[in-house]
Amino acid sequence: MEIITPYAEANLKAGFRKCGIFPLNIEEVLSRIPRSTCNPDVVQSAFLESLEAKRTAITNTTTKRRKKINVPAGKSVSADASIITEETSLDELTASFSRQDEDVVFDDNSSDDVNFEELDKDQQIEKEFMSFIEGQKNEFHFANVIREVGRFVVFSYMGQLFPGEIVAFDDEKVTINAMEKSLKMWKWPSRRDELTYPWSDVLGGIATPKKISKRGTFSVPELTPLFDLC
Repeated sequence: MEIITPYAEANLKAGFRKCGIFPLNIEEVLSRIPRSTCNPDVVQSAFLESLEAKRTAITNTTTKRRKKINVPAGKSVSADASIITEETSLDELTASFSRQDEDVVFDDNSSDDVNFEELDKDQQIEKEFMSFIEGQKNEFHFANVIREVGRFVVFSYMGQLFPGEIVAFDDEKVTINAMEKSLKMWKWPSRRDELTYPWSDVLGGIATPKKISKRGTFSVPELTPLFDLC
């Protein structure tokens, strides 16, 4: 005891110091943790392989070149269209068509030619849609068409009906600035939608659309049955 006592305080402090408890020394604490014998080269190799696999998954995709085939106004190409029946709602009739003057895109990598059977089928669908509209004419009240710039008419385009303003015409065709749907109203599109159609696509004349809000929405009473049928 005589030998131990003089050094007891120092020995006690040395034990705490070695454990990194006091004074606090994180290196002493970490030095007590068992270390695995990890090969840095193995870790680096595995990390690089993981990065390469992720890069390949993202970048190794086939880039397809595309070409566009313009679809003339009044024609439609849709692979998803179905034959119209009398029970089909107007929404279902028009779901496969778009008002915008879109192009049909084909893949250059494909060896298939245009499927003319599908084209004929789609044209038949459009004819049947117009027959459906003919059967509903008692629901619509169109005036006679007045061939005059500034007059408003209703015309059909790719299976849908739209109001628009005559901007130019001749004996065979008419150029119309078309409106677009806004819920159950109509509005002018942000970009002028002006296309040329045959007179046979024009179903009748209408009064000038009535502006009903400051947001630029218009009412077209002659086309109200169109929404009632949907």
